[in-house]
Amino acid sequence: VMDEVFGKVADENLELVGEFFKKIKNYFEHIFVISHNPLIRNWSDNLIVVKKDDNVSSIDNVITKIM
Repeated sequence: VMDEVFGKVADENLELVGEFFKKIKNYFEHIFVISHNPLIRNWSDNLIVVKKDDNVSSIDNVITKIM
């Protein structure tokens, strides 16, 4: 689980980090990345979209990408 670990990475450097992320996917069955940055969505195989209303978080949508 990676929680907001890419928050301090400038968007122009995210492409390099994305290549690293693609490589580590070969070593783990599941990787959970928690982020508010929409550019990171491109690295994922699936998305769990969480919404927050009145300080309560819930799953808004689950998106499975076809490989």
